[in-house]
Amino acid sequence: MKEFAQQIENLCGEMNKDELTGFIKYHTRFYTAEKRSQFLEELSNFSLGSPMKELDDSTFEQLEELRDDILEYRESIDGILYYDEYNQEVIPNAVLDVHISILRKFFHHSDELFLSGSLEAARMLSSRLFCFLSEDEYLEERVDQILEDRGETTARYFRSVYESAPLKIRHRVLLDSMLTVSGETYDEDEPTLHDIISTREEEFSDYEEFMKSWCYLLAGGYAEREQVLLLEAMHMTRGIEGVIHLAQHWKEKQPRGYLYWIDILMQQEQWEQAVDASREALSALPAGTALRHIAASRMGEAASRLVNNNSSWEH
Repeated sequence: MKEFAQQIENLCGEMNKDELTGFIKYHTRFYTAEKRSQFLEELSNFSLGSPMKELDDSTFEQLEELRDDILEYRESIDGILYYDEYNQEVIPNAVLDVHISILRKFFHHSDELFLSGSLEAARMLSSRLFCFLSEDEYLEERVDQILEDRGETTARYFRSVYESAPLKIRHRVLLDSMLTVSGETYDEDEPTLHDIISTREEEFSDYEEFMKSWCYLLAGGYAEREQVLLLEAMHMTRGIEGVIHLAQHWKEKQPRGYLYWIDILMQQEQWEQAVDASREALSALPAGTALRHIAASRMGEAASRLVNNNSSWEH
């Protein structure tokens, strides 16, 4: 969000009023009558100083009503046999599409609270919603249908946790929330600290003090996600040298250190250094492991890019 907003600001800064008006008319030309009416209302009411959204107590009551409705529905289908048009027995869904739609609206409301600046309210609602999902295995199975952008919504929740927590325990509260919602196993689709920072245009409050506590806390962690977050923190505070130090210290104990190092070099198109880092990883990681295979694949890609670049230069 932060990078996106900055790009919008840069592009709009280069356009005059007529160009901006022309873009809006062009962009909205295929809107339906209902969407045109909604857009005009939003445009006429727009103000940079618009008030923050509020969280109504009835929201939590409605959430409990939804929980009861889901449980009642499941009781109603328990023990009843259902058949399709071919007279084959079928198992009914444990969650109806209407339940998914309602939950999606709840999460949309938490996003609205966050984007309006009501971070404490966003934290309260998001926390309750993520608990709601974690307590129901059937809802967890359909989480990608509930969350339109899972990574963004989760990152916003973590940012609201960060901004709402007392400074002295902020690092611990944030990590607990991340491990609870995203799990201890690393998943590249789950947000990292960079994603959390990028959810708002506003600066990450008390950044330097937080990072000291954050690095110290993560250094004592054993979960895979904690170790990847530490790699990220080292890169943010000490540059690639911090990542290299961790990768060479961990070796086969946490092979993602090597992959993190290699991926940074690949992103920077430093192909020769990526080949060297991959070669070091292959010598340190046990044969037959999945991450060693990934390191070998990275080495092949980097070597190919290096050969192609050299061929183009010679030509």
